Amino acid sequence: MKRIIIFLVFSLFLTSTNYSQEKEVVGSWMGNLKAGAVNLRIIFNISGDAPDYIVTLDSPDQGAKGIAIGPVKLKGDSIIISAASLMGEYKGVFEGGKKISGTWYQAGQAMPLDLEIQEEEFKMLRPQEPKAPCPMPLALNKCLSCFPVLQ
Repeated sequence: MKRIIIFLVFSLFLTSTNYSQEKEVVGSWMGNLKAGAVNLRIIFNISGDAPDYIVTLDSPDQGAKGIAIGPVKLKGDSIIISAASLMGEYKGVFEGGKKISGTWYQAGQAMPLDLEIQEEEFKMLRPQEPKAPCPMPLALNKCLSCFPVLQ
C-alpha cells in the first residue's frame, strides 16, 4: 500500500512538472536582435500543445507579421525553433519561466537574441489610425471656414 501511494505521488509530480513546462512555452516571446548597426524586435508567437506547437515570427521593425515557422523542439531547459523558410534557427535556454537566453542563426551568422515572455500580444502603435472620438470633422470644418470659396 505504501508503494502505491509513493508511486501515485511521484506520478502526479511528473505530470505537473511536464504540464508546467508546456505552459511556459506558450505565449509571445520578444527580444532585440542586433544585426550589425540595425536593432530589430523579433517576436516568436507560440501556441498549441506539445509536441505540435504552432509558431509564427513577427519582425515589427521590418513590417513582417505571422511568418509560419517551426517545428519547436524542447529538451530539458533548452528550446530550438527551426525557421527553414528564413534559413534560420533559434537555440535558447530557459532562465526561469519568463526569459530565454539564446542565439539566432541565419545565413551563416550567429547573433545573440534573448527573449522575454510578453503579458499581452504585441501591437504596433500607429498614430495614423484614429481613435474615437475623432476630432477630424471639427478640424476640417475650421479649415474650410478659412476658405469661403470651398464652402
